[in-house]
Amino acid sequence: MNFCNCPNCQTDNCPQAVEIAKLREALEGILERAKGHPLFCPQLFEERDIDGICAIGGDAADWTQNAIEADDALGGATGEKDAQE
Repeated sequence: MNFCNCPNCQTDNCPQAVEIAKLREALEGILERAKGHPLFCPQLFEERDIDGICAIGGDAADWTQNAIEADDALGGATGEKDAQE
C-alpha cells in the first residue's frame, strides 16, 4: 500500500493512503479496459501522438486518449510509476 506524504502518518491505517490506493486501483482498471478495447491504438499510445489521435477520431481516439490519461496519472509517461511499485 502507498503511504500518504504527511510526516505524522506512515501506517496502513492512514485514511489518505486508503484513498490513494482506491484511486490507483480505479486508474489501473481504466487503463486496462482502454488498452483492451479493440479500437485502442498501441502505437499512438506509446508515441503520445495527440495530433494522430485527433486525426483518427471516433472510438479509437477516445479509448487511446483514455489510456494515455490514466497512464499519465499513474506516472507512466515520466517513468514514476515503475519507481513507485
